[in-house]
Amino acid sequence: MMLPKVSIIVPVYNAEKYLATCVDSVLSQSFKDFELLLVDDGSCDSSGVICDSFASKDNRVRVFHISNGGPSKARNYGLDRAFGKYVLFVDADDWIDKRTLDIIANENTIDLLFFGFKQIKNNSSEKCQIPRSPQHISTNLENTLEMLFTDENQCFGLTWNKFFRREILDTFKVRFCEELRYREDEIFTLQYCKYISSIGLSEECPYNYRLLDDSLSHHVNANPNYLVLANIIEAELGNNMWKTNFFEALINRTFTYYFLAISEDIHSINVSTALYECDRFFHQYQKKITTSYLKKILFSIPAQNVRLFVIESLCKLRLKIHY
Repeated sequence: MMLPKVSIIVPVYNAEKYLATCVDSVLSQSFKDFELLLVDDGSCDSSGVICDSFASKDNRVRVFHISNGGPSKARNYGLDRAFGKYVLFVDADDWIDKRTLDIIANENTIDLLFFGFKQIKNNSSEKCQIPRSPQHISTNLENTLEMLFTDENQCFGLTWNKFFRREILDTFKVRFCEELRYREDEIFTLQYCKYISSIGLSEECPYNYRLLDDSLSHHVNANPNYLVLANIIEAELGNNMWKTNFFEALINRTFTYYFLAISEDIHSINVSTALYECDRFFHQYQKKITTSYLKKILFSIPAQNVRLFVIESLCKLRLKIHY
């Protein structure tokens, strides 16, 4: 049995309005050596029927119907059943250009390949290119990762703007954290990057990211679990995998999440834990944390009980303490 070069995984939830466009764009690829896995995540509309219809017409399409558990669960379900050398994720309300798979067609050794995307809203389109293009292979991982991690387009953490090597995903059991509904893609990419030795950067922007006010897959979760995000990234810091500027970028992202766990979720039962964790982390890494002058003053108040009381009180008053 010949295994496909690429497995394309599409988590589907109530996407009947856009799903056909998405699937058609995949099946129209000029590079034909792929499989398409449609994971119907308990849709309540006709999405499941649409998936089955495509599978009946094209043997490259496989459909799975599962109970609703969120996009991370759906992506993991697809990963566990994928056969391709590389994996690409596509959201059900987006689409890809005809030559998207051409980017990876001639690659066999690269571990992670980034490409750009277009933001689509109404009739307008804005290109978001990967820095340091045209296509470039980098083995200087630390500097490249730091550049991508701090890029204004947030290209590091996006799920769908890169090709992953499935062998690495399976060997090291890299999967999406199903506890997270926000920034889970950032954590997934970060944990994957521990095991890679090369990164490719393409100037192409073949992915069409549809910005919708009512989008099911693009809205920011109303209750992002910032404390869990901070805990996970801090654990990665302790693995001593990262050095130099990327290490500092991770430190600052962790502090941001700890602080957001206080300021954005002040009435949560976890706010006391978040306060202590944020305070502990700041004093452990304060020489590497780049933050506002006001925050530095707040976290420098000598007595911890007073310090935490002041910070919590300001957050309860909804005062904006900008990062």
